[in-house]
Formats: sequence, structure tokens, C-alpha cells
Amino acid sequence: MAKTRKCTEGLPAPMVDILRRLGGNLAVARKRRRMRQKDVAELAGCTRQTIARIEAGDPAVSMGAWMNLVWVLQLSGEFIGLCSPERDVLGLGLDAESRARLQRVREKREKELDF
Repeated sequence: MAKTRKCTEGLPAPMVDILRRLGGNLAVARKRRRMRQKDVAELAGCTRQTIARIEAGDPAVSMGAWMNLVWVLQLSGEFIGLCSPERDVLGLGLDAESRARLQRVREKREKELDF
């Protein structure tokens, strides 16, 4: 059985589901390319067992191993926008709120200094 780490033991269920789906998607991509796990593992610089664990969505597999598989399957372009600042709806909202608050503080100070 694979070793577990503290950071993966309490992984929220929705994140476990996402990893399983992502792993399954990578398996489909590999199969569409008519590549065996053994061949992909050799190109990615890991073992066949690691590829199997990635395709199963194992959260204990290093991010580097996941990214090597993504690179071998030529899917890296899909990942660049995954967490891009432009797509961070929550972060953009919080940033806009913070800027608006700062603007109100500036306007208040300017009124206080108006002689």
C-alpha cells in the first residue's frame, strides 16, 4: 500500500473526486495515443506503478510526477490557465472590494485636509 502523508490524509472529498477524474482523463489521453503505462512511465522518468497511481487519482503522488505525465501526453497547454489570476473569480472580487475600500479611505483623508 502507498505511503500516506499528513497533507493528503484529510483531503476534502470534492478534491479526491477531482483527482480521480483528472487521473481518469489522463488515462483516456494515454489510451487515445495508444501508449502503454510502461512506455509513458519510461518517457516521464518514473515507474509504471506511479503512472497507475496517477491514473487512479492518488493524492500522495508528487506534483512533479503528475506534471511529467502531462508533459509526455502533450497536455501542458491545458494546465497553464488552471489557476490563472484572470480566472480567479473569488480573488478578483476580494481585490475589487479592497480597492474600493482603499479609495473611500483616500477620499475621506482628502476631505479632512480640505481647508
